[in-house]
Amino acid sequence: MCARWLARLGIDPRGFVALLRVLILMDLREQHWAQATATKPHHAVSPLFLVVGQCLTASAVTCALLFARVDVFFFVLVNLTLSLSLIASAVFVEFREIALNPADRGALGHLPVAPRTFAAARLANLLFYFGLMYCALNVFPLIVGVWRFRPRSGTLAGT
Repeated sequence: MCARWLARLGIDPRGFVALLRVLILMDLREQHWAQATATKPHHAVSPLFLVVGQCLTASAVTCALLFARVDVFFFVLVNLTLSLSLIASAVFVEFREIALNPADRGALGHLPVAPRTFAAARLANLLFYFGLMYCALNVFPLIVGVWRFRPRSGTLAGT
């Protein structure tokens, strides 16, 4: 079903999947974060995992500081503000790799990749990166929020 939808948009499904797999693999291996964290290619931990770990840590620390001290609105406001600002900074730092990598021309220039297929794979790669950061930043607030701010038995939520 997804292949028919992609084909209807003028995107080669096989080329899209192969290109997306390669783009995500390249994102997992080389990034600007590698220069900031002094990670070399032979290190076992990818710089992206360090970024995800930093996001999880920031989220956990924020939830620990706000736990049992604030109401629901302020808890959600602080966590969403932190989440969106960290996602924006991560995408801004990595935009060259996840959306506009100039090395792609040398690697893919000789291959018959349609422009729509390439653009769709780049957009899917950007959405993958955004989703990964979003999940890393919102998993702790989700767990803490469900556990801490659940409605009491016998009452309606919001009353």
